Amino acid sequence: MGGDCKETQPRPFWVINPIILKYSQKYILGTNHNSIELFFWLCNMRIYIDGFVDRNLSGTTIYNKKIYQLEQISAGDSIILTQDINVPLSLAAAICYDPIIINPEINKTDVYIYGAGMVGKKLLAYLNAHGIEVRGFMDSDQTKTSFDVMGKRIYGREFLISLDPEAAVIEAGKYYQEIDSIICGLNKAVHRYFCKSMNEEYVDAIWVDDNISFDGVKFIDGDFCKKKIYLCGKNHALAVKYLEIFKLLDIEDIHIAKWAETVAGQEVCCIEDALLEENAVIVFCETINKDDLKRLHELGLERGKDFCEIRCNIWEKCQGIQMLDINLAFTREMSGEYPGLAVFGANRRDDYKIAILGGSTATSGYYRFKSWPEILYERYCGDNMTVINGAVESYTSAQELIKLMRDIVCLKPDLVLVYDGNNDVIRDESRSIFEIPYMKTIMEYASGKVEIKENENGSRKLFCGVSPAENAVEAWLHNIEYMHAICEQDKIKFVSFMQPMLFSKTVMSSKREEVVKKKWSFLFSRCNGDKMELQTRVFREKASEICRTHDYIYDLSHIFDGEDVYIDHCHVFEHGNEIIAREIYNIIKELM
Repeated sequence: MGGDCKETQPRPFWVINPIILKYSQKYILGTNHNSIELFFWLCNMRIYIDGFVDRNLSGTTIYNKKIYQLEQISAGDSIILTQDINVPLSLAAAICYDPIIINPEINKTDVYIYGAGMVGKKLLAYLNAHGIEVRGFMDSDQTKTSFDVMGKRIYGREFLISLDPEAAVIEAGKYYQEIDSIICGLNKAVHRYFCKSMNEEYVDAIWVDDNISFDGVKFIDGDFCKKKIYLCGKNHALAVKYLEIFKLLDIEDIHIAKWAETVAGQEVCCIEDALLEENAVIVFCETINKDDLKRLHELGLERGKDFCEIRCNIWEKCQGIQMLDINLAFTREMSGEYPGLAVFGANRRDDYKIAILGGSTATSGYYRFKSWPEILYERYCGDNMTVINGAVESYTSAQELIKLMRDIVCLKPDLVLVYDGNNDVIRDESRSIFEIPYMKTIMEYASGKVEIKENENGSRKLFCGVSPAENAVEAWLHNIEYMHAICEQDKIKFVSFMQPMLFSKTVMSSKREEVVKKKWSFLFSRCNGDKMELQTRVFREKASEICRTHDYIYDLSHIFDGEDVYIDHCHVFEHGNEIIAREIYNIIKELM
């Protein structure tokens, strides 16, 4: 029964409620996790949203959209969207409690799910809750067939041949295109629908095409929006799709550009011409290849300031900003002699050397403005001093401990500074402190490519360490104590700083900070539930106790009280880095 399918592409499982298309102005109620998730879903479906409704934050913006009070929404041609059916509203404007609905075309009496993984299981529960009977699963993994999951039989792909032409097969998972090819090859008559996820995508990722997305948080809320943007990429169609999305986000000064020799009469700007304009930035829709990167550097352009990539995941970072590290999963590729180390100063043999460890809040080059280690060197260090910055984004205290032993001690610094806490606080406490997610991903991939003898207990091929009995603060403290002991053994002075975090602030300094806090609250709820804010407050409460018992640990969690400096939950603008550098210098100046 193979052959061409009656539809070229599978149809979406979720569709827009047609009622909302009758209104010209659309608003989302609230700015909580569910509200933001709905916003990005609608962006993915190319629906323009005029703003948000939140009384406490009215007059501010979130994701480049204005926030209004309920009374400011006019009746007649406006509709307010929410997925919270428990919210009572009494206003003239229309309200829609189910803006995203199950595709009404689905035959609800003969439904199968292809894919018995996590998405398929969640999809089954969702359909059951909506009164839709699922007859069974299908899966390409033969080891799953003939078993039941959640009371439903799992069939092999050959089962497709026997299906009635009116049956509905829902392709569950991000690899639905591969599933679709299998279905088309075995039964061209069935109706196909795709369901990439069950709300498992990061809600700050705006999908432009299958498996193509960009980080909405970083691109919408920075200086990015204030510049004239030129989208560049070999895939012109993809650039057009990105153009559509950016305009949905009220970013109007945006155009498409190409290298001069590739324009070939298209109505696009040449990159070379775009570079002549003031306040312009080149945004590549795909990973920048080596040749293009070389050309950009020859033109005197800086990554992050004059150009950037729209996509940002760990694998693409490994090709550019980051490189794989045999012990630490990844290391930042810097311009100095050693990867993972940024050197400020002449680094002479007799220089007084300060080495710094930490995560992205101490990394040089993470933002285009100066990091606090750079400011520390420029303002407070003399000509006979060198600062070696070994901080790398996402590093926890466990990675810092390894880096200290491997890369820092051998350089014989006079003083080691550690500035951290955030990445340990947000870590999943059920995992080993030495379980690095990126390394786990790499090793899981490798374990499927090499032959590893199974142990006597079964097929487990990857061990990530013993889960600790400690909470996040205790685990962090032990690693700091280990680092202090190592430095003491090698006669190196050691000072640790407990970093400030937005969630540990007792009072927000501005409405903008309230917006930032709300935004990052829903992002962290994806991985840590409601524990995130509690963990940071515990961290701050423990700070004074820890400092009393450890004379080399200093609490900086309070230094931004009364200051509006936060970009997100832990990173700060340059003014914040100036405060950090000043506070640290005042503590260490007697040691220098």
